[in-house]
Amino acid sequence: MKINRNVNWPEKLTNVIVEYRSREFIYAESDCCCFVTDCIKAMTGWNFMHGFKMRYKTERGALGELVRYAGVKTVEDLAAKRLGEEVEILKAQRGDVVSAAPDDMQALGVVVGSVVLFMHVDLDLIEVNISDCHKAWRV
Repeated sequence: MKINRNVNWPEKLTNVIVEYRSREFIYAESDCCCFVTDCIKAMTGWNFMHGFKMRYKTERGALGELVRYAGVKTVEDLAAKRLGEEVEILKAQRGDVVSAAPDDMQALGVVVGSVVLFMHVDLDLIEVNISDCHKAWRV
């Protein structure tokens, strides 16, 4: 899927990141999918989680919403369905979406250079080296 970025997307992405640096992880409010959605929406105006009810309170509830509203079982499957073809992980650029499994919990994050930012259930916004990530999708 081809998504066009706004002219001032770098500034808008930075604003979302600054906001999330002071937020704690809360399912359906500031979890990994919320963070990625807010980043994508700031850069493009497109709602990555369109159609979701966002009423879950646990990891199990979040996974249930993936199945119910997108017909997928994992956040990687959601990214593939909504963003399309993968790109090589080391070719991911600022603003692209990637997946990783910090502490064995699959999550989506956003590239900000040689690191990727993820919302972590216990540590809030964390940095992970891009080389430790699994898959990437262009935004």
